[in-house]
Amino acid sequence: METKNNLALPIAIVVAGLLVAGAMFYTNRGATKIEQPVEKKATEAFGVAPVTDTDSIVGSKDADIIVVEYSDTECPFCKTFHTTMQKVMETYGAENKVAWVYRYMPLDALHKKARKEAIAVECAKVQGGNDVFWKFINEVYSQTKSNDSLPETALPLIAKTLKLDMTKWNTCYNGDETASVITAQEQTGKDAGVEGTPNNFLIFKKPLSDTQISNLVTAFAKYPTGLVRISDDGKIVNLGGAMPYNLMTLVIDNALLAK
Repeated sequence: METKNNLALPIAIVVAGLLVAGAMFYTNRGATKIEQPVEKKATEAFGVAPVTDTDSIVGSKDADIIVVEYSDTECPFCKTFHTTMQKVMETYGAENKVAWVYRYMPLDALHKKARKEAIAVECAKVQGGNDVFWKFINEVYSQTKSNDSLPETALPLIAKTLKLDMTKWNTCYNGDETASVITAQEQTGKDAGVEGTPNNFLIFKKPLSDTQISNLVTAFAKYPTGLVRISDDGKIVNLGGAMPYNLMTLVIDNALLAK
């Protein structure tokens, strides 16, 4: 399969990369990370905290590819990317090809409400587990227009709709029960080099081959260093910014050739 796709895939990757060259944003202020032109390394030494049973996940930890997203609920580009990932999971989730992990990265300097929204979501998870987490956060992204536009009164309404015990939820929301969860996830993002949102780490069950790495380097050659990173063991690709669906599927399809 790899040999048969070696010619068509690089061409598709280059074309896709050129079509979306203006679509990426590194921070939720809408500006790419500006750097002086430098020679881009093919791979780098970096990692991300492994997925555990405490993570919020759509799909299985045994999926061929796990997308670990660091996100801020009031970031407009995160809102757009949330829809993109829902579409990715519709395409690849059923066959256990891709799983999606969400980790909190509220940017307090830009969005004053994001941290409290993260607490609200995590308090829902305390009661209802993983499924309720996703129902709650999907509703937050659906309702907010971003940039602190979601009224705080919407959060208990979402909790009521999900039939949570409101006494317990309010006590959790107004306390500090889940604050350490948010800060711990933030720290794993900072340790992995995350500077803006959304920021995603695609973790592969099987490492990329030299050919697959070459395909991706070709596709992303014009992007600033830091927006796209490939780990030196070929097991992780880090994508900074609101990657559009066709670029996400490009990376995913390329990686799935390793099966």
